[in-house]
Amino acid sequence: MIGMGEDINLSARYAAILHILIDEHIKTGAPVGSERISRLMNMRISPATVRNVMRDLDEMGFLRQPHTSAGRVPTAKAFRYYISNMMKSHRSRLTMEEKEKISRLFTGEFSDILHLLEDVGKILATLSHELSLIVTPTGEELVLHRIELIPLDEKRLVMILVTDSGLTRSIIMEFPDMLGSRLELLKNNLNRRLSGLKFSEIKRTISQRLADLEEIYGSSMTRLIKYAQEIFHVSDETKAVYGRENILDKPEFSNPEKLRQVMELYKMPS
Repeated sequence: MIGMGEDINLSARYAAILHILIDEHIKTGAPVGSERISRLMNMRISPATVRNVMRDLDEMGFLRQPHTSAGRVPTAKAFRYYISNMMKSHRSRLTMEEKEKISRLFTGEFSDILHLLEDVGKILATLSHELSLIVTPTGEELVLHRIELIPLDEKRLVMILVTDSGLTRSIIMEFPDMLGSRLELLKNNLNRRLSGLKFSEIKRTISQRLADLEEIYGSSMTRLIKYAQEIFHVSDETKAVYGRENILDKPEFSNPEKLRQVMELYKMPS
């Protein structure tokens, strides 16, 4: 498999034909034949020569022929090459309003990274006129970056779990034994023992890691250990799809059956 940044040596002629074929396939959603490519090149290269190049590109894994009598369509390998070597930056196409919207999204205040991701998904779908898919890590694989403890009143505090991916989880807990300067000491102890661990590992080993702290912090620490399974629980991988309406404009989905299959695949809340 060819990576996005891998250098693939295609001659200028092969690259030009592949570029035109991919552009035309994107526009039509249909296989592209040699005569069409030759016309798009103003007949600088004959259809017979184009066919020979396409046959070579097929053997190299860049093209495939869905039917014997049909033209060819690009493979995943071809699209990776196209993205790495042929696509031009479209940053200049963004309007000032679009740029300001993106800027506000990332410079504004937000309390939940999932809300930010939702906004990102919507903006991507709007600007690209494509589907956008947002996927968060699974809860068990999240890695704890740090813990923050913020007092609410004399008996309650907010425990904030910050992961290395930016996801946060806030839990209000009763800590009747936790007052004053001991709270900062507790936070430092928890971070020293738990930071850098996966949530799954914390839940599995927390009683051993924090057992000696029960003697120092009393029932509050016992409560933390007892409810660790709930405290360090984050819902499994979250997926969200935005811009489903955009695929209605794509030529390859003019076939109702293909469209139905895609809509069935992406039955997720938006």
